[in-house]
Amino acid sequence: SLHSIIIEFESLRRSIGTDSAAKLRARYRKLNLLFQSSCIGGFRLVCRKPLVIKINPLLSDRTFDSRGYRRRAIPVCFRTLSSDTMILLLERRSYGWTIPGGGVDQGEESKDSAEREAYEEVGVRGTIVNKLGAYDEHHGKKTSDAYLFEVSEVLTDYPEKDRKRRWFSIPEAMKLLQENKTLLSILQEAERQLQNRN
Repeated sequence: SLHSIIIEFESLRRSIGTDSAAKLRARYRKLNLLFQSSCIGGFRLVCRKPLVIKINPLLSDRTFDSRGYRRRAIPVCFRTLSSDTMILLLERRSYGWTIPGGGVDQGEESKDSAEREAYEEVGVRGTIVNKLGAYDEHHGKKTSDAYLFEVSEVLTDYPEKDRKRRWFSIPEAMKLLQENKTLLSILQEAERQLQNRN
């Protein structure tokens, strides 16, 4: 509702300068979800843009490479149960199931960003096993460092717990991500490295 949006916006505004970048991003995402759910049909395109433009300066701690591509980090979170390896995905409102990931902040190494995103977006702790590679998305001017991330702890309380998360087998995850060539390539490399570990 509009009332909920106003309350969340005021909370976000008061947090600027006091909360960490991670908390501000979580508040920003929650506000945008509230905003999107309150808009329907064609009105969404009309009313969403001013809000995003107004809030986006909070994300100025992001980093870019020499080409101007936004730097991102992607943790491919996995665990092995019995002999089955499972991959943890999250559901985004705009395009369904995906691998967690986000921007590399100022002063962060990309692997630190991957660990942070694993905690913030899907609520897991663990260990980075290996780097899967660097992947460019030219149409979106993004470059992502992807990491194989072995989960040791699954939390119930984490910054973005309102989003759905679910464990999938590797074939199931590949089927869900088949339309995204970059994420599919990342998952294929993860599968190759996991097979080599066994």
